[in-house]
Amino acid sequence: MQSAPLNVDNGEKDEVSISDDNKAKLAKQEKKHRNKIKAAAAVTALLGGGAGLVACSGAGAWRYYLAGGICAAISHSLATPVDVIKVS
Repeated sequence: MQSAPLNVDNGEKDEVSISDDNKAKLAKQEKKHRNKIKAAAAVTALLGGGAGLVACSGAGAWRYYLAGGICAAISHSLATPVDVIKVS
């Protein structure tokens, strides 16, 4: 068990003990928070890149990107289970 200083209104410092269980919980929460920040940054980058690509491509080009994405999603959803069974 470690002790951490705690600031009180009167300017004095008291010691608060942090148990190992609480340390583990805090570490887990911090890791989740960092992962959320990374995910938000990745989504922002993808959306920004996609918007830039569509803006540079022309007025109707988004349809081709959407069709390609749908085609890739369908083909991967059909081929991946077959590949997993073949490897297993």
